[in-house]
Amino acid sequence: MVAILLIEDDPLVRRGLELALSRHGHVVRTAETGEAGLDAFVAATPDLVVLDLMLPGIDGFEVCRRIRRAGDVPVIMLTARGDDFDVVGGLAAGADDYVIKPAQPTVLDARIRAVLRRTQGSGEGVRMHGDLRIDTASLTVSLCGEQVPLTPTELRLLLTVSRGPGRVFSRQQLLEEVWEHDYLGTDRRRLDVVVANLVGNALRHGAPPVAVRVSAPGEKVRIEVTDHGPGLSEEVLPHVFDRFYKADAARVRTPGSGLGLAIALENVRLHGGTLIAENTGSGARFVLELPRENR
Repeated sequence: MVAILLIEDDPLVRRGLELALSRHGHVVRTAETGEAGLDAFVAATPDLVVLDLMLPGIDGFEVCRRIRRAGDVPVIMLTARGDDFDVVGGLAAGADDYVIKPAQPTVLDARIRAVLRRTQGSGEGVRMHGDLRIDTASLTVSLCGEQVPLTPTELRLLLTVSRGPGRVFSRQQLLEEVWEHDYLGTDRRRLDVVVANLVGNALRHGAPPVAVRVSAPGEKVRIEVTDHGPGLSEEVLPHVFDRFYKADAARVRTPGSGLGLAIALENVRLHGGTLIAENTGSGARFVLELPRENR
């Protein structure tokens, strides 16, 4: 499932392409001006941008240049004219391909898939997120200079979520992009991994003794993991679920990137549950609650 940002000022064209691309399995967000398109791009980085060149205000050429300065997200331009000026100008601004209006949805979808095959298959170099370094060419990951061993599935998950920091992926999207198949009911067990990782990390890194308590109040299942140590500092506590947040090594024995807890929180929320961290006065506690039908 590909996340596409469509920037097109004509409401009929915009709505028609949005519906058509959605039917082809893409997730489409739209904007009607260059300014709105840039705001949407910054708010949640898409996998690809479909960009009309003739926009009011900031035109498509300038929008493309700004997107290209921000990174390597592919851009397909829409042009009402097939002359050399539009095509050469758009490609010079950084576009990866072009489609002449009126754009046939099947043709546009084929161009989208072809551009993504080229750009994703070529490797994007190195992605840096704080002390986390992801080399997409050699498929290696390091944190604070130390190599991080990952399984193939864990690596695909990291590559997917690091492609758009701040973007929220649905459970369906992660299953399709990482596990490469449609969601089936049996895949609910994958949420078990979140719980297992949460408890496992607490047992490995928590200050002993560590207590795990499971209960079922009302219609929920509740899991509490409590350790007995200094707890979470006032600085760390508000950021404990932030993606790629790194705690001060002087205060914790094993500083981490925060990616695991960020993924856990997003998956728990998608299943209608809650995951919180709190101090108890004699340590730290993580509390996970899920509706009983998702346990």
